Amino acid sequence: MKTPANGAGAAVPSSSAATTTAETGSAEKKTINVELWQACAGPLVNLPAAGTHVVYFPQGHSEQVNFSKLLH
Repeated sequence: MKTPANGAGAAVPSSSAATTTAETGSAEKKTINVELWQACAGPLVNLPAAGTHVVYFPQGHSEQVNFSKLLH
């Protein structure tokens, strides 16, 4: 997946992009750290555009699952 040329993928808000805190009642905008996202997603994946539904599965973790135990 490639990042859009218009930079729409520069900061992807989380599912609760504008949250209200109980103490202050103010809204804060949360964005994803691009470097951290890239480190977790791997070198073959680019940051998706804002508003895109993303399902994340860490690379290499499926090889560590013992499927024979899951089937019993």
